[in-house]
Amino acid sequence: MATVQANHNVSGEIISYRWRAYIKDDLEGNKRVARTVPAPKNMTPGKALKQMQHEADQWEKDIRAGIVPVDTQSFAHFVNEEWWKAYVLDGAHKDASIGFYKQLTTRIISRLGNKNLNEIKSTDLQAFINWLRTDARQENTGSAARFFLKRLGVQTPDEITDTAVFIEKAKAAKAKGQPWYHKFAKWYKKPLDSVTPDDLRRYVAKLQAEDAKPTDKPLSAATVKHYFKTLNVIFNYAERHNRIERNPMRKVNPPKLEHHDVDFLAPEQAQAFIKALTDAPIRWRAFMTLLIGTGLRRGEAVGLQWQDVDLKAATITISRNVTFSRGKIIVDTPKSSRSNRTLPITPGLVSLLKEWQSAQLTEWQGLTVNTKVTAMLAPKAYVFGSEIDPYAPMFPHTPTRWLKSFIKKHGLPDVSPHDLRHTAGSLMLASGATIKDVQDTLGHADPSTTLKFYAGTTPESLRKAADGLAALLEG
Repeated sequence: MATVQANHNVSGEIISYRWRAYIKDDLEGNKRVARTVPAPKNMTPGKALKQMQHEADQWEKDIRAGIVPVDTQSFAHFVNEEWWKAYVLDGAHKDASIGFYKQLTTRIISRLGNKNLNEIKSTDLQAFINWLRTDARQENTGSAARFFLKRLGVQTPDEITDTAVFIEKAKAAKAKGQPWYHKFAKWYKKPLDSVTPDDLRRYVAKLQAEDAKPTDKPLSAATVKHYFKTLNVIFNYAERHNRIERNPMRKVNPPKLEHHDVDFLAPEQAQAFIKALTDAPIRWRAFMTLLIGTGLRRGEAVGLQWQDVDLKAATITISRNVTFSRGKIIVDTPKSSRSNRTLPITPGLVSLLKEWQSAQLTEWQGLTVNTKVTAMLAPKAYVFGSEIDPYAPMFPHTPTRWLKSFIKKHGLPDVSPHDLRHTAGSLMLASGATIKDVQDTLGHADPSTTLKFYAGTTPESLRKAADGLAALLEG
C-alpha cells in the first residue's frame, strides 16, 4: 500500500500530495519511488486524502505490473518530456537559446538524470556545481570535420569522389589567406592540384580525431553560473507545477563571478588598429571598421544586408542577428527589441562600404555558376555574405578567426570582435557621449548593462574629475 503525505504552502493550505511506494528491483532490491501530484480541487481534506490514497494505490499497482514505467519520475524524464516541451519549446525562445539549453542540459542529465526528481537534494546540486568549478572541462565542438565536408558538398567521407570543387575553393581560399586553407596546406605539403579523394578522406579522418579529443580547459566562472541559473529555472518550474515540494536550488550557494575589467583598446591602440587595417583586404577593412566604428555585435554585422544600408543618408539599420547553434547557421532577430536600431555611420565608413560593394559585385560576376548575380546585387544580398553565395551569411565565427590572425601578424593587443564593440562604447564615453547615447548605439535592453560595462574609470578620467572638483571648490 502506497503512503500519501499532504504538502502545505506557507499559508497552511494543501497544494499537493506526495505518493511513495517500494517496489522490487533486480539490481537494487527494494527501491523507493515517489510522485508529487496537485491536490484535488473542490474537495474537503478528508475526501481529498481518500481520493489520493486510492489513486496512489492504483499507481503502485501499475508500476508493479509494468504499465507505468518507473523512470517517468526520473529527473531526465522530467527535463526531456515535461520541462523541455512546455518551457523551452514554448515558441518564445530563439533557436540560439534552445541550442544553449540543449548544451547545458546534456551535461546536467549525464550527472543527475538517473536520480528521482523528488529525491534530488540541495546537497546533490551543490556537489554538481562544485564539480563544474573544479573538475569539469570544456567540450570540443566537433565542428572542424563537419565544415570541411560541407565545403566539399558531401555529408560523409565515403561520398568524396571528386577533387575539382575542393581545388577550386582551396585556390580561392589561398588567395584570400583563409585560415582553413593554411591548416590543410600545412598537413598536405604537396601541390594542390595533386590532391586525391583518398587524401581528402585521410584529412577528414584527422579532423574527426581532433574533434573527438577532450579538452583540458576548465569551465569559466560565467559558464558555471549559466548551469546554476538553468538548474534554478528547471526546479522553479517543477515547484510551480507541483512536481516537487520546494526548489532545492534555494539552498545552493551561487557561484561567484570574478570581476574583470572590460577588454577594449585605448585611443592610441584603436588608432594603430585602424592604421594596420589599411593593408587588409577591403572586405575585412570594411567589416572591422564597422565593428569598431559602430559597436555592432559580430552577429549583427554578419546579418547586415544591402537593403539595411543607406549610403546616401549614411545610416545602417540592424534588424538581423546571425549565430551558429546545434550544427547550423541561424538567422534570427537581434538579441532584444532595443537591438533593432538605425545608426549613423561616418563618411569614411560610407566610402569603405562603397568600395567593398563594388569589389563584391566584381567578385561575384566572375563566378558564372551563380546566375542570381547580374549587373547588381539584390537588396537581400548580405553585405558580408558567404564565399559561395552572396544571398547567404558567412559563417559567424569566420570574423573572429580572421581577426586573431590579423592582430598576431601586426603585433596588436589580443582582442575579439566583441572587444571591438567594447572599444566603441568606451571611446564614445571618452569623447563625451552620455550613457543613454551609448545604450542606444549598442542596443542594450537596460541602461544598467551599459553602466555595468562602461562606467569604469581610467587614470585620465580620474585626473579630469579631480581637476574639475578642485576648480569648483577653489572658485
